[in-house]
Amino acid sequence: MTHASATAPQFSDTESRLLVCSEIWGGIGAIDQEVSTAGITASIFSLAVGGEQGGDIHYLSYCSYDFLTRIAIADLRGHGESVSLISSWVYGALQAQMNTLAGDQVLSDLNGKLHVRGLEAMTTAVVLSHDRIQNCLHFCYAGHPLAMIWKRATGWQRLENLAEMETSNLPLGVKAGAVYEQAQILLSPGDRIVTFTDGLLDAEDSHGEPFGDRRLGEVLNGEDAASVAGLKFAILNHLLDFTGGSSLEDDLTILTAEIR
Repeated sequence: MTHASATAPQFSDTESRLLVCSEIWGGIGAIDQEVSTAGITASIFSLAVGGEQGGDIHYLSYCSYDFLTRIAIADLRGHGESVSLISSWVYGALQAQMNTLAGDQVLSDLNGKLHVRGLEAMTTAVVLSHDRIQNCLHFCYAGHPLAMIWKRATGWQRLENLAEMETSNLPLGVKAGAVYEQAQILLSPGDRIVTFTDGLLDAEDSHGEPFGDRRLGEVLNGEDAASVAGLKFAILNHLLDFTGGSSLEDDLTILTAEIR
């Protein structure tokens, strides 16, 4: 959502981290790492243009009762002090709702803080909550690109709330009291999720054409990576091929996950 230039990302071997009960992990820095809980294995890549910290925020949390993994990704139109402030709010909202399925309440909490403070930067966000006991994924958006999900029976599809009202998917900070609707989908071991910021879809080739939803779908449908890290790198490498290895102009975050 910014327009500073940055050199093309250099991808490295993925480090690994295991989250334990009551733990929250993430931040605003550039990272390439694998993270897992008892419910999911995830791999995340985040690149900040113009420095080590940018406008993309990523967090994962694991509840005190050993059943709920929550993923939150936010994309702020801005950098610097405001990003650090919102990052702390995301952490606090996740901490407050760690042991509940109320991912929509995470967004409502953040929206209230952003609107009251009058920050100029709009923020989009997605919250995914995986309940490993019920084999269910709860999801909600605030003006954020739709995640993609792979199930053996259906292949890759957009993770879409078909019952969502048009007024319930507003970016954070736009409207006081905005409602964020949470939906759910049943999952099985081996099902996969890909979520990202618009730095992926908006990345342009030398002719100014964006990468877009269609190309992402083509990459996913043609990819049979054995691991979530392999899937993440496949997306990144296709992106680099598309842009010709040129500088990216927006912060970029991609998270791939598999149900365990």
